[in-house]
Amino acid sequence: MEKAHGRIETRVVQTSTALNDYLDFPYVRQVFRIERSTTLVRSGQQRHEVAYGVTSCPGERADPHRMGELARGHWGIENKLHWVRDVVYDEDRSQIRTGRGRRRWRACATSASAACA
Repeated sequence: MEKAHGRIETRVVQTSTALNDYLDFPYVRQVFRIERSTTLVRSGQQRHEVAYGVTSCPGERADPHRMGELARGHWGIENKLHWVRDVVYDEDRSQIRTGRGRRRWRACATSASAACA
């Protein structure tokens, strides 16, 4: 359970190797399920969501607790980087749509953000 930013969030993580032989993913080592329950402290409003994932990380290296940490860390990085690109560089309104331009622009924006961090 975590209490921060005006909300209380509880996460339950389950991992399994039972589906490995049935999935058409190269290098799959386990699947995971993350169930999140969030309550906003001020309003009492509740939200419940479930996310599923596939990973090449074996169970010996990522039990359910560690898998939850890895998933949370991944989204923290994703959100931080995407916020900068969306808000600071206004990426969502960019007119660069085709060819190598978009990839090059994204690399420049990411590099500039990393240099400033």
